[in-house]
Amino acid sequence: MLKKQRWKTEASGLDNAAVEMFCSLEKVFALSGPAVARDSESIVFRVDGGENAYYVKRYHKTKGIRSWFGLSRIRREAENQLLFKRLEIPAAEVVAYGEEHIFTRTLRGALITLAVEDTADLASTAHEKPHLIQNRRWARQVISQVAQITRTLHDYRFCHNDLKWRNILATQDE
Repeated sequence: MLKKQRWKTEASGLDNAAVEMFCSLEKVFALSGPAVARDSESIVFRVDGGENAYYVKRYHKTKGIRSWFGLSRIRREAENQLLFKRLEIPAAEVVAYGEEHIFTRTLRGALITLAVEDTADLASTAHEKPHLIQNRRWARQVISQVAQITRTLHDYRFCHNDLKWRNILATQDE
C-alpha cells in the first residue's frame, strides 16, 4: 500500500524522555494509559514523560467524507490549538501531531499536548468539587473568562462547535 505519514513536533525544549516517546506515530500508538475520554473515533489518555505529563489523543478510526477530503479531525484540532495560542487564548501546548493516510484518506493519527497542571475540566470539577461551581466568585470569574475567550474567537470568525464543560479547563483553587 501507499501509506504516508505526516508527523510534526511543535514544542521546543522537550526533555529526552518526551522526545523519544513522541518521535513518531508508531511510538505514540505503542503508548498506553488509563482512558480519560473516549468516543467512537478516538481515545485520550495521560502519560508521564520525563519532567512533564502529557495528554495523548489517538484517532484510531476515521469515518465519513472528511476522512477522504480536506483537513482531517487530527489536523484541524492541532491547528485550532495552535491558533488559540496565536490569539493568546490559554490552551494546552501542542507537543506533536500527525497522521497516516493512503492517497487522500486519513487512516489514523495523534495529537499530544502538554498537561496543564492544577486544572480540571468543568465537568469533572462539577462532579468532584461541586463547592467550586457553587462558589459565586469563582463561577463568575470562569464565566467571564469563557465569555471573553468566546468573543475573541468570534471576532476572529472562529466558531468552536464543541464548547462544552468537558472542553473547558479551570484552575481548582478558590
